Amino acid sequence: MKHIHHIIPKYRGGSDDPNNLIEVTVQEHALWHWCNWQLWGDDRDKIAWRMLSKRDTDIEQARIGGFNHKFVHD
Repeated sequence: MKHIHHIIPKYRGGSDDPNNLIEVTVQEHALWHWCNWQLWGDDRDKIAWRMLSKRDTDIEQARIGGFNHKFVHD
């Protein structure tokens, strides 16, 4: 399974423009959020990283955090 990920996160001013989207694996997507969390300290990235890496399975917490990731099957 592949995910569509924002290169510049929407919370940092990124858009849904195709030039700001990249196709990544689930593992790459989780790592991207972990790196952004370490770099910027935004808890939204921490929540996304924990959900994507299966450290948390609370879907409702992800919804509260404003996450609505798009998935693409390969």
